[in-house]
Amino acid sequence: MSQDIFIPLSKTADAVVGPLDTVTWVTNNSHDLEDILINGYFQSTDGWYRPEKKELNRLNRYLGFNNELTWKIAKFFMKGEGKNINVRVIAVDQSLPCIRSSYDGLYEGGATISSPIIDLSSHEIIMKKMGINSTIGIKNMEFQSPAGETYVSSEIVYEGPDNIFILGVTRPEIFIPIGPINNNRGIGGIAYSARCTTNTDETISFFKNILGYEIRRDVEFQIDNNSAINISEGVKERFIQGFSPGTSSGYIVLMDHGEYTKQNKIEPNKMPGRGITMWSFMTTNLDHIYDQAKSNNIEILSSFDREIECKYFHSKSLILKDPDGFSIEIFEN
Repeated sequence: MSQDIFIPLSKTADAVVGPLDTVTWVTNNSHDLEDILINGYFQSTDGWYRPEKKELNRLNRYLGFNNELTWKIAKFFMKGEGKNINVRVIAVDQSLPCIRSSYDGLYEGGATISSPIIDLSSHEIIMKKMGINSTIGIKNMEFQSPAGETYVSSEIVYEGPDNIFILGVTRPEIFIPIGPINNNRGIGGIAYSARCTTNTDETISFFKNILGYEIRRDVEFQIDNNSAINISEGVKERFIQGFSPGTSSGYIVLMDHGEYTKQNKIEPNKMPGRGITMWSFMTTNLDHIYDQAKSNNIEILSSFDREIECKYFHSKSLILKDPDGFSIEIFEN
């Protein structure tokens, strides 16, 4: 194993699906979320799009929404050298409950997005001017490399809309950052997204055996008295990082808090609740994913041969339900 998990020993040719391509975020608060993504995290967008009725009905069926829901959609992304994960925001007109019941890191479901940031202190000033405060300021965390060396990474956590945490991360200079950085901005695109899981072993098997992901870190530790995502001291957390072969970013994080996990008031991970509702990955062989899902009894929520006539969706795609009940979209480019 490499002395840095962000330096792959595998090759992209070995990948079944690529790195995390898109995080879907359902919201009732598009104004604040757009402000954070554009002015706080320097994302770009092609603007909002509102589907017409016929297209809306098809997309609602595809996403598992009821037909009464109306919404607009936009994609946010980092241009140029910091390009990484896209954020697909679906802004629903009707009032919806949050999937995660509060800003409590123990609630299951999609929890975070995170970007590499060179100067966390300067970034915190930018966010404060926007009226957004961090949870506890900059936090330093100790990790062990595969070689057994201890190193310190720093992060800052902000409370975004819909009970979702938005992070910035700085790694020590001896390591590569968690994602490519736009040096003019001092920040990169979204590098990873995290979920709190309960059926964690089964979910890991899904990512390894169906999607071909590599688990490069799987550790357990106790939360200290200074949690940035509001978890009580002494809680045990299992922390997993998964990567597409040959890649060093666009990765996924699973966090399992065992008996301390809190269930949500609505069905876990269920669209169209508000929050992070789906992860999307690209493949060159969607038929293979379909066959693998069928043979492993993975529920297919939407058919792969459905044509989606919308610029923020793909014409050949399917949505799987992973063992933790979370929606996983696979599309063929």
